[in-house]
Amino acid sequence: MTVVVLCEVLPGPHATFLARIRAILTDDDRAGLKAWLGVDPEADLPIFAQVLADGPIRRAIRARAAAECLREIWSSPNPLIDDRIRDEAGDVAAVRQLVDDPTLPFHLRAPGETVGRTLGANRKAAADALADSGDLADLVTALRAGDGEVVLGPLG
Repeated sequence: MTVVVLCEVLPGPHATFLARIRAILTDDDRAGLKAWLGVDPEADLPIFAQVLADGPIRRAIRARAAAECLREIWSSPNPLIDDRIRDEAGDVAAVRQLVDDPTLPFHLRAPGETVGRTLGANRKAAADALADSGDLADLVTALRAGDGEVVLGPLG
């Protein structure tokens, strides 16, 4: 079952994660990637192709990023909640970005997923746009509860 979650991005761990993945890719460090992800040491890894393709390496990187860099603050079992959010908010830019941000880094998005994020300054604007939606009250509360970057999307 797909669950849509709102997660805060933890700035320190996220910066550490990004530095690690950049170093691995820059150095073409296949052994380091295998050890970091717990992949079979004998596996052949064409790093860039595997990291960017929708396959086990990318899924392992996404799982690691989620475990290290994100903290869940809200969830919905409704896989169509992003449509509900879009319908409710209309044309508010902060909400459009929250439900679909094409600039979201590869390690936080699976190919074909609709995932969004908003930075701290836009959290309040997104919450204000959704404030009159009674069934989204918990989401509004979660958005208003902090000021850092958040990611909204499915975890399956």
